This record gives sequence, C-alpha cells and structure tokens, in this order.
Amino acid sequence: MKSRRAKFIKIIALAALGASVFIFSLYRQFPYERISRMVEDRLSTEGVKARIVGLGPGGILGLYAERVEITEVNKFPVKVTLRELTARPILTTLLSGEPTFTVDGSIFGGALEVKANPYSKAGEVTFRDIQLSRASGAVELEGVPPMAGSASGRATVKESANGLDGELLVDLSALNVGPGKAFILDLPSMDLGTGRIRVKSSGRRVEIENCDLTGGEIELNLQGNGNVNRILSRSVVDLDLTVNSSNSAAERKVPLVFAMLSQFKLPDGSYGIQLKGPLTSLRPRSR
Repeated sequence: MKSRRAKFIKIIALAALGASVFIFSLYRQFPYERISRMVEDRLSTEGVKARIVGLGPGGILGLYAERVEITEVNKFPVKVTLRELTARPILTTLLSGEPTFTVDGSIFGGALEVKANPYSKAGEVTFRDIQLSRASGAVELEGVPPMAGSASGRATVKESANGLDGELLVDLSALNVGPGKAFILDLPSMDLGTGRIRVKSSGRRVEIENCDLTGGEIELNLQGNGNVNRILSRSVVDLDLTVNSSNSAAERKVPLVFAMLSQFKLPDGSYGIQLKGPLTSLRPRSR
C-alpha cells in the first residue's frame, strides 16, 4: 500500500515538475518583441510616441524592459527615458480577484514606483531623488529657466463620484534656478533653498494647501484653489502669493522683479499678491 502511495506521489511530483518546466519555457520564449510593438501602437493611439527596448521576463509573472524612450506626448516633443523597468502583479492580491500591479524603475537619475489597480481605478506614484536638472532638460518650455536640485514625493489618484480625487506631496532640496531666460527676464543663478508642495484635487477643483520655498535667497509661499477646465485657458484660480527676500543682495540680483513687486509691499517688508480670476485675464492685486 505504501509503495503504491509513494509511486503515486512520485508521478504527481514529476507531472507538476514537467508542467512547471513547460510553462517556464513558454514564459521565456514568449514573443516579447511583438508585445513591445503592440504596446507602442496602443500608446500611439493615445498620443504617446514611445519605443520599448529589451522587453523580456522579469521575476515571477513579471516583465522587464531595459528602457522605454518617450519622444512625444500629444504632438509635444519630450525627451524622457525610463530605465530598468519591471512590471509585475503583487502576489498577495492575486487571490482577491482584483490584483494590484506595480511598475518600478529609474527616471531622471532617481527611482520611480507605480502601483495601480485597474479594477478600483486607483493608483499611487512614488518617486525619490529625481534630479531636476535632468527633468527640466526633458521638456523645452519657452520662458522657463534651467533648474537644479532634487525632488521626492508621492501622488495618489482614485476614481470617485466627482471624477478623480487625488493628492500630491513633493519635497524639494537644494533648489536652484538659472542662469537663463525667464520670459522677458535674464535670471541669474539663485538659491531657493528647500521646499514642500501639497496639493489636493476633487474632480475639477484643485486646492493648493501648501507650497513653500524657504532657506534661499528668495522665499515663497503660495496657497489657494482653482477650478480646472479641459481647455486650460478657461480655468479659474484664487491664489495668495507671499514673497520674501533674505537680504538686499538678493534684491540687487533681480532688480526688475522687485521693482514690479514694490506696489505689493506689506508693512513687514514682504510682498503680498492676490491672483484671482480666469487664467486668460489674470491680474495681480494687492492683498
């Protein structure tokens, strides 16, 4: 009796081993090149021009790509490269029937992790040590000067009755702007210290709970809210901006800026500005 049971267990074990080897060989020989082209074509229909390089197996039930190069978004040229990307399901969520997937890799010299649940339509993006000098060079925006420093933070989004609810939290360190052209201004190199940004959204309403830059030559605080329209120029904002200079040397660096701010000077020496109305006709007002 025991010999029969042992023989039966041996047969089951060999069958399981054979099935595992067969599935693993299929997994290794999957037509990843074809999958890459299919994903690129799908992204193209969404207005994203991308190239996937070196797609293959990555861990248990996962995929790995050496890099993903994005060169255009909605006909706007960009230079974004994501490296060493790994996509996989979180194994502990597979039994729930609504698995969560993760994608992690590197971008702009930092680390990126994305968690998404396509069933609950919720997602979370975590990023660490993103180099702003590399990020600012990825998109050419007229009137925006070069930037340096690093950014870390988290963004969450979830579908609700209002549309999409989300939250963004960003910590900035060693922030520096310039030298370069800032619209009509020739901006010198300026130290802006450290910063923290906290923004919440519910549907089309966006609230800036906190946006601070401290410890630099110029300090900024921005708070307020807005209603975002799909046509950005029709969006309406209600913002309160406070500007401080650390010393007179900072004001001498950008005399034109502080000359324009002089009408908004407050008794404590800072500058208080209200920005209220549609973006197309926004006019600064004294607080």
